Amino acid sequence: MPCAVVLLNVREFKLINEFFGISVGNQVLRFIYQVLEKHICAQEMAARGEADHFFLCLAEEKQETIRSRMEKIIQDIG
Repeated sequence: MPCAVVLLNVREFKLINEFFGISVGNQVLRFIYQVLEKHICAQEMAARGEADHFFLCLAEEKQETIRSRMEKIIQDIG
């Protein structure tokens, strides 16, 4: 089965920790992970790497489909 690996980097995440504290930053990271889980299928995977990086393994190969899915995810996070 073809798949795509996507790296998500939360821009300016350091500012959240600096202005609101690590506890709020951790809540934000948990929220993002929950959104990612809602958007993946059973055979796909979401994982947090270091700091503010998340990885997705999507059962997709078409760039248009991947882009569309990522736009929906970003909308739900935003």
